[in-house]
Amino acid sequence: MTIRGRAAFAFLTLLVLSLALNLFGLGVFVARNAFEREAPGIARVMAVIMAPFPQEVRRDLRRQVIEDRHTFIDAIGDLREARENMFAVMRAEPFDEAAVAAAMMRVREQGAVVQELAQTRLIRVLAEAGEETRQKIAPPEFPDLEGLLEKAHEQQK
Repeated sequence: MTIRGRAAFAFLTLLVLSLALNLFGLGVFVARNAFEREAPGIARVMAVIMAPFPQEVRRDLRRQVIEDRHTFIDAIGDLREARENMFAVMRAEPFDEAAVAAAMMRVREQGAVVQELAQTRLIRVLAEAGEETRQKIAPPEFPDLEGLLEKAHEQQK
């Protein structure tokens, strides 16, 4: 049995389309599973941190962070390890107040390391940005903490 004419062309078109979609799907699967991916929470944290800055600053800062990603990954890993240790010390029996205070200090120190890495890159980006770009920087809205505390107090009654 041989297919000719329009039916053959339609069949061949469907075969090529199917092959293309399968190759695309395979590419997506390989890309998602074979390459380094950022931790899921980092994208959200970066979005919040970068919200006050104009798109040009965000783009350049993102580029710097990606270029230095191994340094950031190591620093964030150290912070995560310090936090895990802190919670383990909090659960330990007997409770050791001095050990908890020391573990909390370590978390603060590691947090400061991550913050310094990010701020150093931000300063570099801002130094390269023009005055017009820097004038677009707008401080984020500060939450109404007094109102939140009042609500919490009312809910406890």
